[in-house]
Amino acid sequence: MDPSADIWDLSSPLISLWINRFYIYLGFAVSISLWICVQIVIEMQGFATVLAEAVTSLDLPVAIINLKEYDPDDHLIEEVTSKNVCVFLVATYTDGLPTESAEWFCKWLEEASIDFRFGKTYLKGMRDAVFGLGNSAYASHFNKVGKNVDKWLWMLGVHRVMSRGEGDCDVVKSKHGSIEANFRAWKTKFISQLQALQKGERKKSCGGHCKKGKCESHQHGSEEREEGSQEQDELHHRDTKEEEPFESSSEEEFGGEDHQSLNSIVDVEDLGKIMDHVKKEKREKEQQEEKSGLFRNMGRNEDGERRAMITPALREALTKQVDAPRERSLLQTHILWN
Repeated sequence: MDPSADIWDLSSPLISLWINRFYIYLGFAVSISLWICVQIVIEMQGFATVLAEAVTSLDLPVAIINLKEYDPDDHLIEEVTSKNVCVFLVATYTDGLPTESAEWFCKWLEEASIDFRFGKTYLKGMRDAVFGLGNSAYASHFNKVGKNVDKWLWMLGVHRVMSRGEGDCDVVKSKHGSIEANFRAWKTKFISQLQALQKGERKKSCGGHCKKGKCESHQHGSEEREEGSQEQDELHHRDTKEEEPFESSSEEEFGGEDHQSLNSIVDVEDLGKIMDHVKKEKREKEQQEEKSGLFRNMGRNEDGERRAMITPALREALTKQVDAPRERSLLQTHILWN
């Protein structure tokens, strides 16, 4: 057997691999990227489940929604009027792009944020929190999708419940050592913030004056109504005690002695000025008399008795409206992941 032939047969595959080395490198890179993305998606779904369990422990309703099944045209505007807190768990794919399931949502959000027809208050009233997943090894695209989603929502008027969280797959550069630790730290802060919001909603429903299981807001409301009626009665009482307006003559205006002294020295021109002044004062007194008489007539009925501003029937209706039980809107959480 020729040894040279064996050497040639062995070197041929090596030469072929060397020639096609770039394709091999590309295949390895694509495989690693796909593996990382699959791991991120699996972790994202696991994070959504973990967060949902934590929210459920607060006795709050929660829904896990895939962004692929979430239509922003129909659902985002509904989040404005509801009591929902939307949590967006988004991952950054190759070259800083979103995953396939979140591609349409991100595209719609970007276009809406720069469209003048929507404006900066389109989603005003909506509350959200964003947690992004990425790899700091790709520094130029690290958590780019999470940053963009947070920015676009803010441009549309969404209120942040808490600052954006960032999960890092790079163990070396990760803030807490791993992406799971990053999420746990962010989740703890979010749950505490959600508890504060829950307490705030309860305070709004009863005014924040509850003691021993009894709400004092109704008592304060009745006291305010009684105080208001007392003030109105005092105002009417003051009106009835006001002195009757009267017409002033020249003697009353300037005094008897001054008038007698003027008889001998006042000329015709000065006398005209005095008469004009007296007429002006007379007109003002008449106007005041008409106004005071109008107010007095409004406060009295035909029999001359003071008419109450709030009748018993009206008082009963207002009391029923104030004391009626109010429907409590429950705080809800929507976890949207891709």
